[in-house]
Amino acid sequence: MNPWITTASALLLSCQAAAQTSLFDGPSGRLNTPCLQLLQNGVIQTTNTGKPLLYFAGLQTNNAQTFALEKLGELTRSEECNGKFDMQSNVLTDIVNLGDSAYQVTMKRGANNNFSLESYKAVGAARTSIWTVTNGTNTVYLAGTFHILRGSDYPLPRAFDEVYNKASTVYFEIDFDDPNENGSNISFADYVDPEGKTLDQVLSPSTYQALASFLAKNGFSITNIRSWSAQMVALLITTGITAPKQGVSVPGVDAHFTQRAQQDKKPILGLETLKLQFMTLHALDEGNEEAMISALLTATNTGGAATDFAPLIQAWRQGDGNFFAEVNEALRVDNQRNYDLTYTNRNNAWLPHFDSMLNTPEVETVFVGAGHLPGPDGLVQLLRQRGYQVYKN
Repeated sequence: MNPWITTASALLLSCQAAAQTSLFDGPSGRLNTPCLQLLQNGVIQTTNTGKPLLYFAGLQTNNAQTFALEKLGELTRSEECNGKFDMQSNVLTDIVNLGDSAYQVTMKRGANNNFSLESYKAVGAARTSIWTVTNGTNTVYLAGTFHILRGSDYPLPRAFDEVYNKASTVYFEIDFDDPNENGSNISFADYVDPEGKTLDQVLSPSTYQALASFLAKNGFSITNIRSWSAQMVALLITTGITAPKQGVSVPGVDAHFTQRAQQDKKPILGLETLKLQFMTLHALDEGNEEAMISALLTATNTGGAATDFAPLIQAWRQGDGNFFAEVNEALRVDNQRNYDLTYTNRNNAWLPHFDSMLNTPEVETVFVGAGHLPGPDGLVQLLRQRGYQVYKN
């Protein structure tokens, strides 16, 4: 995945592989099983380095009783994994999300890698990207979001409504209820390169021409945005062109609950400012604009996985922190500076807000991009290091 896709989606999609829970999509008959442990007579199989041998799988059914194996791939890591496949008995067991409910499923592999559904039972609510943070007395709910969605992603999982209803105050990355933060005061100048560099100055002639051609095909004139920073152009490509082509064009979780809170007259607060997010965007890949735009154009023109929003949305919906942890780690390895700008610096800057919230008995719910939660620099780990109890709902 192109690191810019990850960075842009984490930051401003409203303008965050391995997994712990499988997801069954009824209309398509597709079962995505993002994390399977391999067992031999009940013993977890490991690699030559001693790590569990993990796989992801995709299965397809037309009759809800037999699933044909469509894809299989090896994983490098997983923080949490419920799926198990015993190679001796050919039995697969897993926890599967179906709508707002979770089921424990047992299937048996037969001929041609077909899995017959042996049994299932409801085991509770479906997993989501929602966590409880407590100091033993006071509580804050931390809800991982996706900032832009498809129409088919509504209604949202019921658990989001539940933690919203419990909150006396709601926090978002940006307080869009504030006239100074809702974007109404953002002007053309905010998209302009802070150092006054134009696109033809930071891009090679061939890349500039390729960008001009791509934009023209999608209804934009490069002449009109020649003074924009390359980072803002990348955001335009990601969220204004690529995402809508995949049906990802309706307001996401943050916007949905901002509107709800406005209607309910609940207090709304922000963790940072919109101006700060713009400054962060301008700083990403600074000095590396040629490679950034070139790679993004290549990925977008080929229609590869780098521009596929479906896995990101699915990972958010099923509470798949491992997926985002893998994506974040890939970004960190590729570009530590972009990683710190996107996650490390911002997550640490948000921590004092949690301290203040947990000092009062009122319940708050905090909505932030799902990519901010997992990993060693994620909010879950940082809050635990601060001495709070943090557990998944």
